[in-house]
Amino acid sequence: MLIKLGLKEFKKSIFMNILIIFQMAIIFAIAISITSSVVSRYKFYAPFSDYIEGNGLAWFSSSPRTDDNLLPLTYKDGEFTKNLKGVKRFTASYIMIPFQGEIHSLLMYDKDLLERYTPELESGEWLDSADKYKGEYLPVVISANGGKYKVGDTIDIDSPLADLEKTRKRDFTDIDKREPVRCEIIGIIKDNTPVFGFSDKLTRAAEAPIVSRDLFGAYSYEFEQKILVISSIESILKFNSGRQFQIMPMMDGPVLIEFDSNLTEEEKENNEKILVKMGTQKIIPLSEMKENSLDHIYEQVKNLIPIILTIFLIVIVSAVSVNTISTKRQFRNFAVYYICGLKWRDCSKINLISSIFTMLLSGILSLFVLQILDKLTLFENTVMSFGIWQVLICVAIAIVYCLLSLFLPTLLIRNTSAREILKEN
Repeated sequence: MLIKLGLKEFKKSIFMNILIIFQMAIIFAIAISITSSVVSRYKFYAPFSDYIEGNGLAWFSSSPRTDDNLLPLTYKDGEFTKNLKGVKRFTASYIMIPFQGEIHSLLMYDKDLLERYTPELESGEWLDSADKYKGEYLPVVISANGGKYKVGDTIDIDSPLADLEKTRKRDFTDIDKREPVRCEIIGIIKDNTPVFGFSDKLTRAAEAPIVSRDLFGAYSYEFEQKILVISSIESILKFNSGRQFQIMPMMDGPVLIEFDSNLTEEEKENNEKILVKMGTQKIIPLSEMKENSLDHIYEQVKNLIPIILTIFLIVIVSAVSVNTISTKRQFRNFAVYYICGLKWRDCSKINLISSIFTMLLSGILSLFVLQILDKLTLFENTVMSFGIWQVLICVAIAIVYCLLSLFLPTLLIRNTSAREILKEN
């Protein structure tokens, strides 16, 4: 009954409601844009927050070498940490640079890293979805590539393979062995998407405090003109199993290291010296990265506070003005409803239902327009995104508007009788 009356009142004030729908759609779009700018910074912090908030180091390595300064650090249990004291855990990316061809590089992530961060995909699925190595093709996710490859296609990497046992014995006779590694594409990353461990990670860090964003680099096929390939260490180890000549996953890029809580300052300093000797571009305590990252996020929030307050002010003024005008126009109808048995608070609920309908249409209109703009790739080089935080902010704005539409009619008519309203109208 109340829903039917609410929709009836909505239709009676259709022209005013259309104006409000457009106004609130614009406010929702602005709110989504503002929220996206904050989320765009926080999304690089959240996946590694347990590391960054811990006791340890952020090590930006540069082709690190073993303690004899000869062999590259590879994915091998104990090789990286054997000379470091009190390493509780670490996460890192690995790389293999192919011979000349269309492939930029092969990045390799362990299971922990794959599950922490999923880049935005153009199509297909991410590597953590399942263990897909079947023994014939190496499952990979590739960068955007100008439409040359799609999900399900195969791609060959002209890969340098090594006899790891010989290499560790310093026998380099087969170090430049080359053999095509056949891969099956299971996913394609959107162009300009941030990728953990990609090589532009220190472009900003060279000039500013290192933040969590510096763990990533945006890969652009248009700029590089080569294809970035990503696979899992798990699949690489299965590929290598039983082979004399194997892919050598070499550690490269950012490494997050967490130490035991009881590690002394002297032991930490010694660990830093060892890492510097291995090959270092930058090295900072995780506590410093945490402070820098949160400052980076809060800086954006502080800059946006005036806009946020302005939006809520507009919502409040709009809700008060519209509902005051609407309620005065509906006084006679409310009086009739009251005489027919409804209470004043039921009349307020009728106004609330009309406002909820207005907010729903505003949200749909805003989402529809933003989706069209997204399809036209107008957001391609922006931080605009759609997620749970954007939804929650829009819902909060809608709730404020609807609460005002619920209580204002009650305030306006609570000390007025139905008889007085009918006499004046």
